[in-house]
Order: sequence, then structure tokens, then C-alpha cells
Amino acid sequence: MNLKPCPFCGGDVYLSREKRCYRNGYDHCIICHDCGVCTPDFGASDEAVEVWNQRVLEADHPTPAANEPKGVAGEGGDGTAEKGEAA
Repeated sequence: MNLKPCPFCGGDVYLSREKRCYRNGYDHCIICHDCGVCTPDFGASDEAVEVWNQRVLEADHPTPAANEPKGVAGEGGDGTAEKGEAA
């Protein structure tokens, strides 16, 4: 079973299998070792893996960082103070 790395931090992930307390069988989810992000629970491991390995194309959906304005109020676009202002 081939799992892609975490799309948020690039960390290694693993398939978790937990006994269901309210019905027969197991719940399966994918969890990142580094940042702890996880999928919802699925009844079958192949469902969890399929959902985890899906990726949105970056060209169609840029990352949030690509949409953030450069610098902050009172600063130049490169993050440095504008002329005449203290840093």
C-alpha cells in the first residue's frame, strides 16, 4: 500500500486501524507522524488510502500562500520598512 507524504508538512504518514466500539469491525484513517493531520474514519483501508492519495492540481487551486499579500501595513512589498519609517 503506497501512501503519499503529507500534503501539509511533507511528513511520513501511516494507516491507523482502530477497533470500533459501537459496531463490529474496524475504522481506518491516515495520520501524519509529524503534524498529526488525519483523514476521517473509513470502514475499509483502501477507502482511506484512496482519499489520502488524492491531490488537487496546484494550477487550478493555488496554495493559500500564493494568495497572501506581500508585506504588511507600513512595510514595503519585500517586508522591509518604507523610506522614512522606522523598522
